[in-house]
Amino acid sequence: RELSKKRANLMKTVFPDEDEDEDLSRLEDPALLYSGRALPGNKTCAQYPSPTPQWQCMRTPVHLDLPYPKIYVYDLPAKFNKELVKKYKRCASDQYGTEVFYHESLMTSELRTENPEEATLFFVPIYGECYLWQYEMLKHESRERSYQLTNEFFLEAMELVRQKPYWARTGGRDHVFVFPGARG
Repeated sequence: RELSKKRANLMKTVFPDEDEDEDLSRLEDPALLYSGRALPGNKTCAQYPSPTPQWQCMRTPVHLDLPYPKIYVYDLPAKFNKELVKKYKRCASDQYGTEVFYHESLMTSELRTENPEEATLFFVPIYGECYLWQYEMLKHESRERSYQLTNEFFLEAMELVRQKPYWARTGGRDHVFVFPGARG
């Protein structure tokens, strides 16, 4: 019941234009929502007139009874994240600051667990875009050299991650990385 209240409050936060008194009883099956909300008139994606925004209509219903994921955030040495932000404020302030944003958000999130044994996802806080930027833009290294150095940076961090048993359980398929760069 408490979980349902939290989800209802979350929906009101995400969709403030919805009727304040609206509840999930208008759904034919209240356990099914599309993209976190019911489509108007209890229509399914196929019944909803085109073009339906993709973010508003998923092919697979989301079950409200599913538990939220528990996310473990690796505690990597500061050189892979915090030291870069201290040294280069730009890393947390422009469009590429998403790697910092996600890390900082997860550190205070209710989804975070400090027990990796109960985690369903593992976040690896490597600020690769920030690291690449320092070489390519500040130190004027060639693109190839900057990429090489950044790849070495990631490989060093990955050695630490692979030492933990959690990577091996799924071959890393439950590990999350942020790659905000626009480089191809």
